[in-house]
Amino acid sequence: AAVVPALNEERLIQRTIRNVPAIVDTIYVIDDGSTDSTAQKVLEVAKSDPRVNLIQHKQNMGVGAAIISGYQQSFDDDNDVAVVVGGDAQMDWNDLENLLLPIELRQADYTKGNRFIYGTSSDSPGNAWREMPTKRILGNVTLSILTKFASGYYGIYDSQMGYTAMHRRVFPLIDWKTTRQGYGYPAEWLMQFHSRCVSVLDVPVRAIYLKNERQTQIKVRKFIFYMLGVIIRGGLKRIFREYFHPRSSRTYRKMLMAKRNRDRIIVGKVRRKIPPHVIATV
Repeated sequence: AAVVPALNEERLIQRTIRNVPAIVDTIYVIDDGSTDSTAQKVLEVAKSDPRVNLIQHKQNMGVGAAIISGYQQSFDDDNDVAVVVGGDAQMDWNDLENLLLPIELRQADYTKGNRFIYGTSSDSPGNAWREMPTKRILGNVTLSILTKFASGYYGIYDSQMGYTAMHRRVFPLIDWKTTRQGYGYPAEWLMQFHSRCVSVLDVPVRAIYLKNERQTQIKVRKFIFYMLGVIIRGGLKRIFREYFHPRSSRTYRKMLMAKRNRDRIIVGKVRRKIPPHVIATV
Protein backbone atom coordinates (compact mmCIF):
# COMPACT_ATOMS: atom_id res chain seq x y z
CA ALA A 1 0.00 0.00 0.00
CA ALA A 2 1.04 3.61 -0.54
CA VAL A 3 0.67 6.15 2.27
CA VAL A 4 0.66 9.74 0.98
CA PRO A 5 0.59 12.54 3.60
CA ALA A 6 -0.53 15.85 2.13
CA LEU A 7 -0.93 19.40 3.42
CA ASN A 8 -2.04 22.08 0.96
CA GLU A 9 -0.74 20.13 -2.04
CA GLU A 10 -3.50 20.99 -4.53
CA ARG A 11 -0.93 21.73 -7.25
CA LEU A 12 1.00 18.45 -7.04
CA ILE A 13 -1.13 15.80 -5.33
CA GLN A 14 -2.78 14.56 -8.53
CA ARG A 15 0.58 14.25 -10.24
CA THR A 16 1.80 12.18 -7.29
CA ILE A 17 -1.03 9.67 -7.06
CA ARG A 18 -1.68 9.30 -10.79
CA ASN A 19 1.85 7.98 -11.20
CA VAL A 20 1.48 5.23 -8.59
CA PRO A 21 2.44 1.95 -10.34
CA ALA A 22 0.04 -0.96 -10.69
CA ILE A 23 2.05 -3.06 -8.22
CA VAL A 24 0.56 -0.93 -5.42
CA ASP A 25 -2.79 -2.38 -4.37
CA THR A 26 -4.14 0.53 -2.32
CA ILE A 27 -3.39 4.24 -2.00
CA TYR A 28 -4.16 6.11 1.22
CA VAL A 29 -3.96 9.89 0.92
CA ILE A 30 -4.04 11.61 4.30
CA ASP A 31 -5.23 15.21 4.05
CA ASP A 32 -3.73 16.72 7.19
CA GLY A 33 -6.09 19.65 7.64
CA SER A 34 -5.46 21.33 4.29
CA THR A 35 -7.06 24.72 3.71
CA ASP A 36 -6.92 24.47 -0.08
CA SER A 37 -8.59 22.02 -2.49
CA THR A 38 -6.27 19.07 -1.82
CA ALA A 39 -9.16 16.80 -0.76
CA GLN A 40 -11.20 17.67 -3.85
CA LYS A 41 -8.22 16.93 -6.10
CA VAL A 42 -7.81 13.51 -4.47
CA LEU A 43 -11.50 12.67 -4.87
CA GLU A 44 -11.29 13.58 -8.57
CA VAL A 45 -8.60 10.95 -9.07
CA ALA A 46 -10.51 8.43 -6.92
CA LYS A 47 -13.37 8.50 -9.44
CA SER A 48 -11.14 6.84 -12.03
CA ASP A 49 -8.80 4.91 -9.72
CA PRO A 50 -10.57 2.68 -7.15
CA ARG A 51 -7.29 2.18 -5.27
CA VAL A 52 -7.40 5.75 -3.95
CA ASN A 53 -8.75 6.29 -0.43
CA LEU A 54 -8.95 9.67 1.29
CA ILE A 55 -8.37 10.03 5.03
CA GLN A 56 -9.02 13.51 6.41
CA HIS A 57 -7.79 15.14 9.60
CA LYS A 58 -10.13 17.91 10.73
CA GLN A 59 -7.12 19.96 11.79
CA ASN A 60 -3.42 19.93 11.06
CA MET A 61 -1.81 17.30 13.30
CA GLY A 62 1.63 17.06 11.69
CA VAL A 63 3.15 15.00 8.90
CA GLY A 64 4.14 12.24 11.32
CA ALA A 65 0.56 11.97 12.58
CA ALA A 66 -0.68 11.78 8.98
CA ILE A 67 1.69 8.90 8.26
CA ILE A 68 0.63 7.06 11.43
CA SER A 69 -3.02 7.36 10.34
CA GLY A 70 -2.04 5.88 6.99
CA TYR A 71 -0.08 3.06 8.62
CA GLN A 72 -2.99 2.23 10.91
CA GLN A 73 -5.51 2.02 8.07
CA SER A 74 -3.11 0.16 5.79
CA PHE A 75 -2.32 -2.57 8.30
CA ASP A 76 -5.94 -2.77 9.47
CA ASP A 77 -6.73 -3.58 5.83
CA ASP A 78 -4.17 -6.44 5.92
CA ASN A 79 -1.50 -4.87 3.72
CA ASP A 80 1.93 -6.35 4.42
CA VAL A 81 4.05 -3.31 3.49
CA ALA A 82 3.30 0.41 3.57
CA VAL A 83 5.36 2.77 1.42
CA VAL A 84 5.37 6.45 2.40
CA VAL A 85 5.58 8.99 -0.41
CA GLY A 86 5.16 12.74 -0.01
CA GLY A 87 2.33 14.48 -1.81
CA ASP A 88 4.73 17.01 -3.38
CA ALA A 89 5.86 14.84 -6.34
CA GLN A 90 9.44 14.94 -5.06
CA MET A 91 9.91 11.16 -4.99
CA ASP A 92 10.34 8.85 -7.97
CA TRP A 93 8.03 5.83 -8.22
CA ASN A 94 10.70 4.11 -10.34
CA ASP A 95 12.68 3.64 -7.12
CA LEU A 96 9.88 1.68 -5.45
CA GLU A 97 11.52 -1.68 -6.16
CA ASN A 98 14.67 -0.55 -4.33
CA LEU A 99 12.58 0.01 -1.20
CA LEU A 100 10.54 -3.18 -1.43
CA LEU A 101 13.14 -5.80 -2.34
CA PRO A 102 15.12 -5.84 0.95
CA ILE A 103 11.84 -6.23 2.87
CA GLU A 104 10.68 -8.97 0.51
CA LEU A 105 13.95 -10.82 1.08
CA ARG A 106 13.68 -10.16 4.84
CA GLN A 107 16.97 -8.30 4.82
CA ALA A 108 15.26 -5.34 6.49
CA ASP A 109 12.08 -4.44 8.35
CA TYR A 110 12.21 -0.78 7.32
CA THR A 111 13.89 0.76 4.29
CA LYS A 112 14.51 4.43 3.63
CA GLY A 113 15.63 6.33 0.59
CA ASN A 114 19.07 7.90 0.34
CA ARG A 115 19.45 10.59 -2.32
CA PHE A 116 23.24 10.75 -1.92
CA ILE A 117 24.40 7.24 -2.88
CA TYR A 118 25.19 5.74 -6.28
CA GLY A 119 24.98 9.06 -8.11
CA THR A 120 26.39 9.16 -11.63
CA SER A 121 24.12 11.65 -13.38
CA SER A 122 21.25 14.02 -12.71
CA ASP A 123 18.77 11.26 -13.65
CA SER A 124 20.18 8.49 -11.43
CA PRO A 125 19.80 7.65 -7.75
CA GLY A 126 22.14 9.79 -5.70
CA ASN A 127 21.54 12.88 -7.81
CA ALA A 128 21.09 15.09 -4.75
CA TRP A 129 24.79 16.01 -4.85
CA ARG A 130 24.11 17.69 -8.20
CA GLU A 131 20.52 18.82 -7.86
CA MET A 132 19.97 19.76 -4.20
CA PRO A 133 20.65 23.40 -3.22
CA THR A 134 23.97 23.83 -1.37
CA LYS A 135 22.31 25.16 1.79
CA ARG A 136 20.12 22.07 2.01
CA ILE A 137 23.09 19.74 1.39
CA LEU A 138 24.99 21.28 4.31
CA GLY A 139 21.96 21.00 6.56
CA ASN A 140 21.34 17.41 5.50
CA VAL A 141 24.96 16.38 6.09
CA THR A 142 24.93 17.92 9.57
CA LEU A 143 21.66 16.31 10.63
CA SER A 144 22.55 12.94 9.08
CA ILE A 145 25.84 12.70 10.98
CA LEU A 146 24.16 13.63 14.26
CA THR A 147 21.33 11.17 13.63
CA LYS A 148 23.79 8.33 13.01
CA PHE A 149 25.13 8.61 16.54
CA ALA A 150 21.84 9.51 18.22
CA SER A 151 19.90 6.64 16.63
CA GLY A 152 22.59 3.95 16.74
CA TYR A 153 22.11 3.24 13.01
CA TYR A 154 25.63 4.09 11.88
CA GLY A 155 25.06 2.92 8.31
CA ILE A 156 22.23 5.32 7.49
CA TYR A 157 22.41 8.72 5.83
CA ASP A 158 19.99 11.32 4.44
CA SER A 159 18.18 11.06 7.76
CA GLN A 160 15.29 13.39 6.90
CA MET A 161 14.29 11.55 3.72
CA GLY A 162 10.63 10.56 3.94
CA TYR A 163 10.53 8.00 1.11
CA THR A 164 10.29 4.81 3.17
CA ALA A 165 8.80 1.32 3.33
CA MET A 166 7.81 -0.54 6.49
CA HIS A 167 6.67 -4.11 7.07
CA ARG A 168 3.58 -4.60 9.19
CA ARG A 169 5.56 -6.50 11.85
CA VAL A 170 7.14 -3.19 12.93
CA PHE A 171 3.90 -1.34 13.64
CA PRO A 172 2.89 -3.07 16.92
CA LEU A 173 6.42 -2.72 18.32
CA ILE A 174 6.16 1.06 18.64
CA ASP A 175 4.02 3.16 20.98
CA TRP A 176 3.02 5.61 18.27
CA LYS A 177 1.16 7.90 20.70
CA THR A 178 4.49 8.87 22.27
CA THR A 179 6.41 9.38 19.01
CA ARG A 180 7.07 12.72 17.34
CA GLN A 181 4.23 13.58 14.99
CA GLY A 182 5.41 16.82 13.42
CA TYR A 183 8.48 17.76 11.39
CA GLY A 184 11.60 15.93 12.47
CA TYR A 185 9.76 12.64 12.90
CA PRO A 186 12.17 10.54 10.74
CA ALA A 187 15.13 10.96 13.10
CA GLU A 188 13.08 10.42 16.25
CA TRP A 189 11.39 7.34 14.81
CA LEU A 190 14.78 5.82 13.98
CA MET A 191 15.73 6.11 17.65
CA GLN A 192 12.51 4.34 18.61
CA PHE A 193 13.16 1.63 16.01
CA HIS A 194 16.67 0.97 17.31
CA SER A 195 15.34 0.35 20.82
CA ARG A 196 13.01 -2.28 19.33
CA CYS A 197 15.75 -3.89 17.20
CA VAL A 198 14.12 -2.97 13.89
CA SER A 199 16.39 -3.68 10.90
CA VAL A 200 16.82 -0.46 8.89
CA LEU A 201 18.48 -0.22 5.48
CA ASP A 202 19.30 2.71 3.19
CA VAL A 203 18.52 2.26 -0.52
CA PRO A 204 19.37 4.54 -3.45
CA VAL A 205 16.62 6.85 -4.68
CA ARG A 206 16.44 9.82 -7.00
CA ALA A 207 15.37 13.28 -5.89
CA ILE A 208 12.99 15.24 -8.12
CA TYR A 209 13.13 19.03 -8.19
CA LEU A 210 10.45 20.65 -10.34
CA LYS A 211 11.11 24.03 -11.88
CA ASN A 212 8.92 26.88 -10.66
CA GLU A 213 7.52 24.73 -7.84
CA ARG A 214 8.32 25.19 -4.16
CA GLN A 215 8.34 21.56 -3.04
CA THR A 216 9.21 22.10 0.60
CA GLN A 217 7.68 24.38 3.20
CA ILE A 218 10.67 24.09 5.55
CA LYS A 219 13.03 27.00 6.29
CA VAL A 220 16.45 25.35 6.40
CA ARG A 221 18.23 27.37 9.12
CA LYS A 222 15.27 27.35 11.51
CA PHE A 223 14.73 23.64 10.90
CA ILE A 224 18.36 22.73 11.65
CA PHE A 225 18.29 24.45 15.05
CA TYR A 226 14.94 22.83 15.81
CA MET A 227 16.30 19.40 14.87
CA LEU A 228 19.42 19.77 17.00
CA GLY A 229 17.22 19.74 20.09
CA VAL A 230 15.14 16.83 18.78
CA ILE A 231 18.21 14.70 18.01
CA ILE A 232 20.07 15.41 21.25
CA ARG A 233 17.03 14.74 23.44
CA GLY A 234 16.04 11.69 21.43
CA GLY A 235 19.56 10.25 21.48
CA LEU A 236 19.86 10.60 25.25
CA LYS A 237 16.45 8.96 25.73
CA ARG A 238 17.47 6.06 23.46
CA ILE A 239 20.69 5.44 25.39
CA PHE A 240 18.78 5.50 28.68
CA ARG A 241 16.15 3.08 27.34
CA GLU A 242 18.70 0.62 26.00
CA TYR A 243 21.31 0.65 28.75
CA PHE A 244 20.02 2.14 31.99
CA HIS A 245 16.25 1.75 32.34
CA PRO A 246 15.64 -1.28 34.61
CA ARG A 247 12.85 -2.79 32.47
CA SER A 248 13.28 -1.48 28.94
CA SER A 249 17.02 -2.25 28.89
CA ARG A 250 16.29 -5.91 29.65
CA THR A 251 13.64 -5.95 26.94
CA TYR A 252 16.12 -4.42 24.50
CA ARG A 253 18.75 -7.06 25.24
CA LYS A 254 16.23 -9.87 24.77
CA MET A 255 14.99 -8.40 21.48
CA LEU A 256 18.56 -7.88 20.29
CA MET A 257 19.44 -11.51 20.97
CA ALA A 258 16.27 -12.70 19.21
CA LYS A 259 17.05 -10.46 16.23
CA ARG A 260 20.58 -11.83 15.93
CA ASN A 261 19.29 -15.40 15.99
CA ARG A 262 16.61 -14.55 13.42
CA ASP A 263 19.15 -12.85 11.16
CA ARG A 264 21.38 -15.94 11.19
CA ILE A 265 18.45 -18.11 10.10
CA ILE A 266 17.31 -15.66 7.41
CA VAL A 267 20.79 -15.20 5.93
CA GLY A 268 21.15 -18.97 5.73
CA LYS A 269 17.81 -19.30 3.96
CA VAL A 270 18.66 -16.54 1.49
CA ARG A 271 21.97 -18.14 0.61
CA ARG A 272 20.48 -21.61 0.17
CA LYS A 273 17.23 -20.81 -1.60
CA ILE A 274 17.77 -17.75 -3.77
CA PRO A 275 20.06 -17.83 -6.81
CA PRO A 276 21.71 -14.45 -7.54
CA HIS A 277 19.45 -13.74 -10.51
CA VAL A 278 16.13 -14.65 -8.87
CA ILE A 279 13.87 -12.40 -6.82
CA ALA A 280 11.84 -14.40 -4.32
CA THR A 281 10.24 -14.19 -0.93
CA VAL A 282 11.93 -16.25 1.76
